[in-house]
Amino acid sequence: MERGDFWMPYYACLRANSSFKRVFTIVATAFGNIHIEEHQRRDGSFLGIVVGQDFLRRSKEFIGTLLLLEDMGEKTLIKFIALGGIMLGKDSTFLKNCEEQLSDLIKTLSKEGIGVEVLERNPHFFREYGD
Repeated sequence: MERGDFWMPYYACLRANSSFKRVFTIVATAFGNIHIEEHQRRDGSFLGIVVGQDFLRRSKEFIGTLLLLEDMGEKTLIKFIALGGIMLGKDSTFLKNCEEQLSDLIKTLSKEGIGVEVLERNPHFFREYGD
């Protein structure tokens, strides 16, 4: 990497108005080209992990997506994390590509009749954790 270039994860948190099983099946089928995993917790609710990757020909970069799904009864919480591109100031395509990936996720669920609410969107995701 050159000076001034850096990687920065893109984060969004969504709430899908459908059951975990339905949302997980749709998301895993559409975006899980690397890995999918589902776990049932002791209380009977579910957690899901969907890992995908896409090569974007126009910018010649890979964008990896990590989707964490959490069962909330009649709704599903989705944490969308995109990694991979190099941000190059005003010439960067990374943020635009992440927005397109997030838009694809929302459109995929919407086509299946699932309403989606964006709860948080952070294109420069970095959280510090203290003791």
